[in-house]
Amino acid sequence: MAVVLGSPAYARWYPNDRFGLALWGLTGSRKSSAMLVALSMFGVGYADKDRMLKSDEQSSTPTACGDIAAGAGIMPQSYDNVKTVDDRQLKKYVSFVHGTLEGSEKDRSKKDGGLRDTRAYLCTLIITGEVRPQEASTTARILNLTWSDVDLEKLSFLQENVDDMPVIGYYWLRFLSKVSGMDGFRELRSKMNAEFSKKQYTNPGRLATNYSLIRETWTLLCRSPFGDVFSEYSEKFEQALTEAFEEQGSMVSEETEVSRFLAGVTEIIASKPESIQSNNDSKNAFNRPVEGKLPNPAYIIGKRCDDGLFLLPDKILAELDRMRVFTQKPTEDSMSKALRARGALIIDPDGKHLKVKRRLNVCNVRGWLLTPEAIEMDPPSGNDKNNNTWSDDPTEPTFPPENEE
Repeated sequence: MAVVLGSPAYARWYPNDRFGLALWGLTGSRKSSAMLVALSMFGVGYADKDRMLKSDEQSSTPTACGDIAAGAGIMPQSYDNVKTVDDRQLKKYVSFVHGTLEGSEKDRSKKDGGLRDTRAYLCTLIITGEVRPQEASTTARILNLTWSDVDLEKLSFLQENVDDMPVIGYYWLRFLSKVSGMDGFRELRSKMNAEFSKKQYTNPGRLATNYSLIRETWTLLCRSPFGDVFSEYSEKFEQALTEAFEEQGSMVSEETEVSRFLAGVTEIIASKPESIQSNNDSKNAFNRPVEGKLPNPAYIIGKRCDDGLFLLPDKILAELDRMRVFTQKPTEDSMSKALRARGALIIDPDGKHLKVKRRLNVCNVRGWLLTPEAIEMDPPSGNDKNNNTWSDDPTEPTFPPENEE
């Protein structure tokens, strides 16, 4: 409710800091119904399901979505039933969110030369869906709420009295016309930026901006003609907002390309341990036969060293791309810089190279050397006499059971 009511204020005072709100929940959790009731504060037409902007295949084209978002003006705009059934749907969602929240449509040329006039986007997106698309920069622009369900009795009451809802929007807009801005926004944003930075959240500045806008919206609501209603829920609101942004900070941090890279490497080590060599060569468990077969050298992607995990960049990126780990495929250079910024990379002692030299089989090659803290791995079986994870015995009989005798 605070975000929906705050939409005109964000468009008026902070157009470049706008964000979106998303409700992610199971089918039948009434997230769309709750969204429509909230939007109806600015007009009963918002409560009409047939007028909702939908995300599925049968909905508006990307160009039409842009036209609708531009036509919404300073009011909130619904975007219902987001699906990520394929890469095309994901790209459509990411493109629409970024295009709308960045403030203006892309430049386009006229047939006779010159540029077309571009339109401004000032609306705040209110999104619903079942499965949240995972893309770090988009997640940072959207406050993602895990939706469970609503109080059906209260929801039904509002739906039955939806004609009265615009009275709220009317008096709220009159109140905003007499206010000059959010007095505590900048100070609160600076404070929250420092707090989120200490928690090592990715993109703490944007998180702090979104948090401060919603918090200051609530402050204005408590000063509005409905102040006594909102003040009653202030304590619960602050607690819920804090919990929502803690979850949001974790989401954004986990969806960065470097986080996905490290998670993907861990999965490869767990599922294909034979692809990682070690200092002990054939004596090490990682090079022992698996089901009677020696590892194929073509699938060796790295080596365990005393000071960390050495990886061949092209091999590991190709394997992770095959696993479809990344939303957008990183390059060696971009991942090198991201790993260094994360503190997960040990650089060459000469200080000139982000990649180090290691001997792999019969060659000296350069690659990424990850710190032991970046990838949690147990000691290699060959160096740990008490580790019985790997056995010298074959995991399957090497001859038919009937001929065992």
